[in-house]
Amino acid sequence: MALSASEKVCRFYAQGACARGEILNPGLEERHLCARLAKWMREWDDFLDRADSFGLSEDLASRIWNARKYKLAAAPELCPPESFCGISAGKHPPDTPAQCRHMRQGACLLTMPRCRGICEHYARPAEIE
Repeated sequence: MALSASEKVCRFYAQGACARGEILNPGLEERHLCARLAKWMREWDDFLDRADSFGLSEDLASRIWNARKYKLAAAPELCPPESFCGISAGKHPPDTPAQCRHMRQGACLLTMPRCRGICEHYARPAEIE
């Protein structure tokens, strides 16, 4: 069902998804966390444990991690190639942060319920703030 221009004005509407839950309670629903970001967070925690075991300084551990992070960003297993804006195709400049068009503050819009139009939670941006 195609949405009209007035329905797309809803404060919770984002790329066809209803982001109401995430907007009202950011991070509450773990299932909405970007899978790629969640994987990086687990890998970061594991890496810190290993770095601590080897007695690496925080500065050295950070430099090692930063050298690895673009290899992690290029891993194609979590998101479709078109989602991660060229990273999986190796087009991402190494000095700029990775941006996914489906991510909003760490949450993945693809995991959220689809917007079906004006509902009981419909709110214009000014009504929320």
